[in-house]
Amino acid sequence: MQYSSYALQMFFPMESARDLRHTLHAMIARAPVNAGFQEKWGFYRQVSATLAARAGQIVYGVWDYVEESARAQAEYDQWCKGTEDDVEDAEEAAKQVPVYRQSGGPRFLFVTFLFLMRRGGASDRYICEVCRIPEDFWWTRNTFARMLQSIGGLNFESIRADAVYLRPGHDDGGVTQQELAEPRYRYLKMLR
Repeated sequence: MQYSSYALQMFFPMESARDLRHTLHAMIARAPVNAGFQEKWGFYRQVSATLAARAGQIVYGVWDYVEESARAQAEYDQWCKGTEDDVEDAEEAAKQVPVYRQSGGPRFLFVTFLFLMRRGGASDRYICEVCRIPEDFWWTRNTFARMLQSIGGLNFESIRADAVYLRPGHDDGGVTQQELAEPRYRYLKMLR
């Protein structure tokens, strides 16, 4: 079977998003483990609508749609591994409490959506159309709002794998401005 992948990641300032983090954490914690197609659709629709309402606060973000099957699977796996490694690194770093984590500088929460879709299936065709955006508009908050709203239109019968990640998973923490300058975050774009 052939696949395509879709990733959407957004960074919000923790200072103004603590209530958002609580809301998202509660939604994700309540997500059914063995959800059917309709339950998954409802879950993702609720989470994405909550984020779309706050799209004007997104500072950094990135999205990626990959049509070539082998690359799509590899990208999906890489996004999952990278996000999970990021969480593990954050937990280990929190134990060591480096100086820059003690600073009062700005921190960010991030949310990542990942979908591995059946190539040519309903969700793939839909997301392909959603991603037909002139390059000048790729990195705008309006584009991210539109992409978040589009998640409610996915058909989970044509999705092989999906994931949503939230960092931080607790009140303390978040990605610091200093961390965002590290090579592992160079892929991010500042939104306008």
